[in-house]
Amino acid sequence: MRVTAYIRRRARRLRLEARTCGDLERAAGTAWPRADGSPSFTFSFAGRLGTVLSLFGVRRANSRLRITDGRLRVHFGPWCFGTPLTNLAAVRLAEDRVTLVFREPVHGHEPIGLRHRSLTLRVTDPGRLADALRVRVPRLRDGP
Repeated sequence: MRVTAYIRRRARRLRLEARTCGDLERAAGTAWPRADGSPSFTFSFAGRLGTVLSLFGVRRANSRLRITDGRLRVHFGPWCFGTPLTNLAAVRLAEDRVTLVFREPVHGHEPIGLRHRSLTLRVTDPGRLADALRVRVPRLRDGP
């Protein structure tokens, strides 16, 4: 029975993603883990935010978070960064956002070269992202 409920939740998420992006094949690629088992998460662009971000080259098709080979990789339009999972100190889950706190600040590859101590993400499934990180980094704290 538990497996059936899990499959129903995944199918519901896949249908929602397919309606949002209009492409079932691409939706399946973002809602399910990749062939190597590494999870992939898409960003949530609500309301006018998607329109504004598209002016800066940020679109659903080129924005994604992946956990692969012991690393966290984030692509947000033309900006990207990666950090080892061992650099994660804490994960905070608040409503529809996930905040990742780093042990050492990470370079975001912006034109002005900022280093970030934390990163707040709005992904389509924040609970699944937090769970995936907690499984891969057992000593990860849940708070500040």
